[in-house]
Amino acid sequence: MATLTTNLIRYSKDLSYKLGDVTALGTEDGEIYSAELRLKYLSRAYGRMKRTLNAIFPQTISKIFPDFYKVAEETAILNNAIALDTADIYNIHDIYVKRDSDSAVGDTWLSYQANYILPENYFRVKYNDSTDYYIPSETDGRFYYTVIDGNIKFLPESTTYTWYADLFYQNNMLHDSYEGTLDIRIPYEYADLLLTLAAQEAMYDTGDTRALNKAQVYGGDIQRQLSILINKAQMEDIKEDNRTV
Repeated sequence: MATLTTNLIRYSKDLSYKLGDVTALGTEDGEIYSAELRLKYLSRAYGRMKRTLNAIFPQTISKIFPDFYKVAEETAILNNAIALDTADIYNIHDIYVKRDSDSAVGDTWLSYQANYILPENYFRVKYNDSTDYYIPSETDGRFYYTVIDGNIKFLPESTTYTWYADLFYQNNMLHDSYEGTLDIRIPYEYADLLLTLAAQEAMYDTGDTRALNKAQVYGGDIQRQLSILINKAQMEDIKEDNRTV
């Protein structure tokens, strides 16, 4: 068993208690909910929690989820593209295209920010068939990128240099195994919110009247917890506003 999923296994056990289907270990099946089902509910709840808290705390989301953002530096652009599954990218925020300056120093890089275009405009830019876009140019460092067919596609199509990319992106934190290398890492104060969201997911899936009533109760608890977190964030903002230099 991979040690990096210690938290995930513990939360799975905690969820078994919250669901009233107690197991001794997080990886054991309960009488009603299997370990695989609990893992699915935790993963779905983790996704909901990320989306919700990112809407509330966009400026501090990386403090809540240490793995929320990642970088991949000096990733080679091969055939004018980078495969997304290789870079493990979920949502790209920023890309800088770079190449060695060919100087004697060897560690000096020329870097240019690449601008995003919609996939449907790829050919328009490639064939200079629109006045809405500048003409991409290696010489001038004017690059575009878009995502097509599981790849980051770059323009212009390079024929002169070997280019690399520095990528800043949102990590795809899908937890699909207790034996993986991706654990759940959140501050302890958010653990109850995660478990309540997971329990609500389970109740919605169960779908009978009793389960749906429980889901509504969990929904009220979720709103109360979010209100507390929002009030806390607002108080921290007030302290920041009152801070003197």
